[in-house]
Amino acid sequence: SLWPKTVVESLASENFEMGDRSVWRKATVLSDSVLALVSMDPADPNSSGKMWIDEDLLRSVGVTDFKPYRVDPNVEPPSMAELARRQEGTFKRGRATKGHPTPSKL
Repeated sequence: SLWPKTVVESLASENFEMGDRSVWRKATVLSDSVLALVSMDPADPNSSGKMWIDEDLLRSVGVTDFKPYRVDPNVEPPSMAELARRQEGTFKRGRATKGHPTPSKL
């Protein structure tokens, strides 16, 4: 599986109000991670059955500069865990659920 280290720019991130855009990464971090993942030799035991974090995967294939993935080139995006600790309400439900006080039964 592949998981983002921090919030990735998307309509979902906007809709669910996942913090300020300056602390997001561009979606290309995930597309580059997917390319790295599918380029691995499936016979290699390190390429299968792992839970990858996008940044860790890219580092494992030699990427060292993550500035091109920043939405704001001057801000290093914090990890999701760090965002959750720092900003209460960062991961609140977004615009799509406003005006609907009853939670889903799913």
